[in-house]
Amino acid sequence: WNITVFLPPEYYVEVDDILFILSCVVGLSICSLLLMENNIIKLVDFIVSYIILIGV
Repeated sequence: WNITVFLPPEYYVEVDDILFILSCVVGLSICSLLLMENNIIKLVDFIVSYIILIGV
């Protein structure tokens, strides 16, 4: 996965960076949703599994 997306006019962003940013945004939004519901145990479980997922 070394595809490059060209954006106007001069700068480009790597797909890997976009995927990493998107995964971070999704993870943060899910964390905030779980926090709003006061599901601390689920939040901890999610963070642990998310870190393991990104690590792989």
